[in-house]
Amino acid sequence: MRVVLNKAPNMRSSLMAFLLILYGVSCGFSQNLAIPEDMDKKAVKFYEKGLSSLKEREAMEAIDHFSKALKRSEDFTAARIMRGSVRYNLKDYQQAEKDFLKVLAGDEEFPPKVYFTTGMIQWKLDKFEQAAQNFEQFLKYDDEDERFLQKAKRLYERSLFSAKAVANPLTFNPVSVGDAINTEANEYLPSLTADGKIMLFTRRVGKYEFLYRSKYENGKWQEAESMDIINQYMESGAHAISADGKLIVFTSCERSDGYGSCDLYYTRIFDGRWIPPRNLGQHVNSAAWDSQPTLADNGRTLYFASNRQGTIGKKDLWVTRRLPSGRWSIPRNLGPDINTSGDEKAPFIHFDGSTLYFMSNKHIGMGDFDVFKSTRISDTAWTTPENLGYPINTKFHDGTLSIDILGEKGYITSDRHHEKELRKGELAHSETDIYEFTVPKKIRPNPSTFVVFDISDRKTGDPLEAHIEVIDAKSGKVNFHGIADEEGEMLVVLPLDHDYSVRVSHDGYAFFSERIELEGIYTLDDPFVYDVELWKPGDTEEEPVVLKNILFKTGSAELEAHSYSEIDYLYKLLNENPEIFIEIRGHTDNVGTPEDNQELSLSRARSVKSVLVDKGISESRIKVKGFGESRPLADNDTEEGRRLNRRTEFIIIKP
Repeated sequence: MRVVLNKAPNMRSSLMAFLLILYGVSCGFSQNLAIPEDMDKKAVKFYEKGLSSLKEREAMEAIDHFSKALKRSEDFTAARIMRGSVRYNLKDYQQAEKDFLKVLAGDEEFPPKVYFTTGMIQWKLDKFEQAAQNFEQFLKYDDEDERFLQKAKRLYERSLFSAKAVANPLTFNPVSVGDAINTEANEYLPSLTADGKIMLFTRRVGKYEFLYRSKYENGKWQEAESMDIINQYMESGAHAISADGKLIVFTSCERSDGYGSCDLYYTRIFDGRWIPPRNLGQHVNSAAWDSQPTLADNGRTLYFASNRQGTIGKKDLWVTRRLPSGRWSIPRNLGPDINTSGDEKAPFIHFDGSTLYFMSNKHIGMGDFDVFKSTRISDTAWTTPENLGYPINTKFHDGTLSIDILGEKGYITSDRHHEKELRKGELAHSETDIYEFTVPKKIRPNPSTFVVFDISDRKTGDPLEAHIEVIDAKSGKVNFHGIADEEGEMLVVLPLDHDYSVRVSHDGYAFFSERIELEGIYTLDDPFVYDVELWKPGDTEEEPVVLKNILFKTGSAELEAHSYSEIDYLYKLLNENPEIFIEIRGHTDNVGTPEDNQELSLSRARSVKSVLVDKGISESRIKVKGFGESRPLADNDTEEGRRLNRRTEFIIIKP
């Protein structure tokens, strides 16, 4: 085979440039194809008739003329390239490949872009290894059009990746979520509540987008209902629902109350009803395009896509967090770990608050847009995005992923039910539906569960907007902090296989302390639910408060390091209420002698008092007692019972 970079001196031009405008033919050949001077005259006539047919946009006639030219002269390379190009344009990739492979195997000269076009055809046919070889050949001609060289380089990388991905497929068997959600219209962008009982999704009806909601009951999704509180006010598209289902953030465009082409709006449940939609405001929205939200931290952290000023590429992913004041922070770009010079969009942050899934057309993948996974290392750093692999990513329209709280069940938007028609080129586009699948272990997020707090005043029963703090017991890092809503309710998502310290507090009330151990015991079907009743000092005198996060080294009165944050809460209570006097009580299990346990319990109570006195609380306000093993809360015959019996508590006493 021979490749021609310029016209040979003994050739005459066909005067035909391979222009895309003729019929969208081929992949942009920029040079005139040359015809040998000794070529059969009748073959040349048929060839020229083929060119004329192309100008008239008569593709099948053009193929017929080029075929007749080749019948006259089988080595007529220009005619074979043209016929293969038209076949490529008509998506007849099998026949187009035959033409181009014959050109590559022949002795006649041809432009380097034949390699590029052959690679494109083989890419379409899923012959990724062969495609990579032809793109690699094309890249050797560095004097070619820079646009094609850059595209060839990217396709070469994609072909190598795709060959490896297809050779190592993930187990992926998506099943339609059913007719209660999927219709002849387009359904896409599924999002779920933490309990998995509500799915919010977008349905496109004609030219318009609306939000719908379906409930999961009796083992299946129920008939979807329109979110009228949103749909009656505006057209709505990309959206997110908070873990507790009480907040929805969504996109609406070209509105008079907007700040840019598309803005983010919200509605939330107040007093049992959804409020009319409101713009999230200029702290979040810009003069550009802001869309595709996803919520973490039960609605306190918002990720979204935007092409606002400050983007690294065309569309980037951004994050903003709700401040204690209720306002949102200035959005921050996720940075070059995630964002590229291309487009990143459709983010989904898992309930664990750290695993991000998103679509990108620049990170190496199989199609124009693939879905990737990255894990948050810190507020400013993410792991290198990992392609989810084949066949979750294909050359078809896949994306807008959502995964349940346990990380086991996923929901994805796809038009894969029209795969055969799309492959044959019988459809320019097709309807998308929502599919359910088992998430392969390799790409799962951290499995999580959720804790529900219902906080009230013990005496009156009124709900309290109390402060809730959840701390990782090992690292001491604050996992969550927030304030319960006006109904005294709060849902907190927690990754499994961790232990947590929990404290609930409200000004003027004794605080509530709890320790949660999640060593894979609890699941989505068995979350923690706490009815927390806080009481004011003075309402009762004999109300022991168990300090569940004050722990000691085994058989010792030496405090564990993370116990000090619990003592800080007790210090705050005493410091803010100088009239309060307390008695700190130590208890043990029945391991060891009663005498030793009595002494150990008293020593532990004294250790807590010592810290409080060192912090400035008067020694006269604190009494200590040790009860040893004499007042068990549970049976000492089990480890769980013994754990409950080893405790430190306090009561409020009279001076």
